[in-house]
Amino acid sequence: MSGAPRTGACILVVEDHAGIRAMAVRTLRARGYEVLDAHDGRHALEVAAACNSSIDLLVTDMEMPYMGGLDLARELAELRPGLRVLFVSGNRQIELPAQVHFLQKPYTPATLAAAVRDVLDAPA
Repeated sequence: MSGAPRTGACILVVEDHAGIRAMAVRTLRARGYEVLDAHDGRHALEVAAACNSSIDLLVTDMEMPYMGGLDLARELAELRPGLRVLFVSGNRQIELPAQVHFLQKPYTPATLAAAVRDVLDAPA
């Protein structure tokens, strides 16, 4: 079933735009995921450090104050090996490394849920 959660999946949503972050959190919680959220990269590092359970997926904006999504993903990958990442951006000119999962903004709740499901289901 598209958008169905993987049992026990925890997602960290990092987005500096409060309205987009709230929509993403609501969407993912409504689909049964455990969701943590942060308003920027530095805050995300604090949230991840305080979390005693696993974090299965990082959903992060590419461009945020203090720390962008690529730097955040690199730092979190050191702390949490095997962390999967879904990058999002409204910038259509952004350069991405090869082999990354990406969702273009604006997105709908359905496209976010489908992208999350695809990343969680992808081979490690």
